[in-house]
Amino acid sequence: MMPLGTAELEQIDAYLRSNVRAWVEEYVGPQLLERMTRVEHELKLQREVMVERFKVVDERFKAMGERFKAVDERFKAVDRRFADMQASMDRRFEDMHRRFNGMQWMVGGAVVLLATMMSLYQFLG
Repeated sequence: MMPLGTAELEQIDAYLRSNVRAWVEEYVGPQLLERMTRVEHELKLQREVMVERFKVVDERFKAMGERFKAVDERFKAVDRRFADMQASMDRRFEDMHRRFNGMQWMVGGAVVLLATMMSLYQFLG
């Protein structure tokens, strides 16, 4: 068997291209060819619809990303507010602790003073 050269392959290609449509119409029928054309057209339309839907979905994802960023910012603001509230509560707790500590010393001093006075009263009186 002899290998085919480029010239022979080009002749075969030209022959097939010129006769394939006639063969398909003859053996398969024009209805099938028309149907294949319609199917190709429908597939093209479906691809265009899918591309448009993908664009819409991409836009929705971008919008959701923006919403997530906004929610993130709100949570950061809430976190700051809670941190401020915590600091304020800590200061109030420390102030109350100082007051109670002072009151404890005053009550202790009053008890000591009262006990001293009662001892003096019994001792002197």
